[in-house]
Amino acid sequence: MRPKRLFVIIISIIVLFSFSIMAKKPPRLYNDLPGYLQDFKKTVERQAREYPDTFYLSATTGEKVVALTFDDGPDLDNTPAILDILGEAGVKVTFFLVGEKVEKYPEITRRIMREGHQLANHSWSHSDLRDLSNENILDKEIFPTSRLIARLTGNYPRYLRPPYGAIKDRTIELLEQKGWKIVNWSLDSFDWNNSQNTPDEIIEKVERYIHPGAVILLHSGEVNSSTVEALPELINRLKEKGYKFRTVEELIPQGKGDYLTIDKLKELSRTLGVAFVKRSNWPLGVIIGHEGLLIDGDLYHFVFY
Repeated sequence: MRPKRLFVIIISIIVLFSFSIMAKKPPRLYNDLPGYLQDFKKTVERQAREYPDTFYLSATTGEKVVALTFDDGPDLDNTPAILDILGEAGVKVTFFLVGEKVEKYPEITRRIMREGHQLANHSWSHSDLRDLSNENILDKEIFPTSRLIARLTGNYPRYLRPPYGAIKDRTIELLEQKGWKIVNWSLDSFDWNNSQNTPDEIIEKVERYIHPGAVILLHSGEVNSSTVEALPELINRLKEKGYKFRTVEELIPQGKGDYLTIDKLKELSRTLGVAFVKRSNWPLGVIIGHEGLLIDGDLYHFVFY
């Protein structure tokens, strides 16, 4: 074998091995966090290790792809401004929406969907889920938010970001059984912190800690004008570094489920006398009678016409 060809083969093996090692790094928060956030850091990194199919900080990949995510919307000012910027840049992102605000601003919610972005769940009232029972979390915070988004857009979100990124292990376990994905972040822009959220500071943090598969925390609520100011340059800087933009569901797809078979579903449908509909975009006006069942990776809804 010629030395030059052997050299090329060896370099190729080293590159592939390096990407493999990168992809297998344990999930973590990439920011250097202040002392008061160290317990939070330890908790979410542990949860990402212990619930690898349900609780995520980032995507496992060596590719230069990232997800921009926006919490706490929609609102009348910053969310539309962010959508304008994203449209001009040709970038699709994920919005983790608060149910109360979806109820208040339904047209902005519809616009997010029309323009091709992912809608995800950020609870109904932005309460700390650690202070609530699992029953209240499902019935008062998570299910009502996704049901309302579904009624407005035809899309039923099954991706959740808990307020403050905080959630109990037993709630993760319950949502795992129901086929949900919980997605926090690996890179915090700190646009929520008034002591360090000028546009330049937001851009600097993202540039410093960017990494393949990053899920970047940003906000689109009423108080996040600095985020709007930073966003065009932030997108340009990431593009210059060779990064491509993905939604959370593109980075972290829903897996296949085995919670119920199709045959059992048909039998149950006959027994209960209700219809089960599997659609990603089902007609508006359908009334959801239940959160749904995960079957082979698809969500089936109980529906009553």
